[in-house]
Amino acid sequence: MSNQHDDLEPLDDLEPLEAPAETESTDSAPAEVAPSGDAKGGDEAAEGKSKRKAGVGDKRELEQAPLELRKAAQILLAGSILPVYVGLSFACAAADPNFSWDVGASFPWAVFLGTKVLALIGGYVFHEGYKATHGGEDKGPIANLAKVHAMVPSIVAALIWIGALFLATTGSVDATVGGDLKPWTSLVLVVELITMILAMATTSHIYGYEHGGKFNPIFPLMFLGPAVAGVMQFLSIGNVASSDHSGVGYLGLLGSGICAAGGIMAMNIMRKAMKEAKEQGEKKAAIVREKRKADREAKRVAREAAKSAK
Repeated sequence: MSNQHDDLEPLDDLEPLEAPAETESTDSAPAEVAPSGDAKGGDEAAEGKSKRKAGVGDKRELEQAPLELRKAAQILLAGSILPVYVGLSFACAAADPNFSWDVGASFPWAVFLGTKVLALIGGYVFHEGYKATHGGEDKGPIANLAKVHAMVPSIVAALIWIGALFLATTGSVDATVGGDLKPWTSLVLVVELITMILAMATTSHIYGYEHGGKFNPIFPLMFLGPAVAGVMQFLSIGNVASSDHSGVGYLGLLGSGICAAGGIMAMNIMRKAMKEAKEQGEKKAAIVREKRKADREAKRVAREAAKSAK
């Protein structure tokens, strides 16, 4: 028994508390220092998750296509503020030898400016509503309307836009051409206002997409109209030059050029997006084909191995 006791005495010199201390140190180390690759991967995963589940007030990084579309919408808005169609139509009508004004012979600036101001106010209300419902802003009269219901600002904006369109149709300058009465400024002014509304609604849509909404490809598609119309307007440059109201006609040509630039820019965005989608589809199809080929080869090798084993 004494020999056994002598054998156990060296155990008194050990320091069993060092092991727990070392374990505690190792447990805390990963929390302080993580591998750069894992940290990067975790950040990317968290960022991807935030983009997929972006909520009110969250902001995602926009891709190139939405950024360019927003610029195209801003260009289109700048052009459509000018008398794009109504000014050119007014100047060209005055160049017709069979043309005569029913009431006066001046451009309807009051109706033109009134409708444009109303359209801009409607766009402001519409965008502020998007900022409240998508951007999380809760201060201001429009944000208070959004608290009642998310659709209230959009409804108010739509009513303002309808008022602008109504003013355009009732405040036209009529003219007689070949014995027929034609409201020269009403229809074309309505088209101008719709172009403005498209530009402002697109800008708000991109804002909503930036803050967690879904992207609607119908918006860049609708820019086809201003792109084609803006280019076609320049066919009337001869009539503008010979008109007594060439000033407002040239102003319309300037606006037409700006609108055409915005529309063509949006069309180019669609073209590049479709090209990229096609290339990605072809890459995915190639990957699937290679995987199937590899699977078939693996099965063939397995069958040959099984036959040789027999």
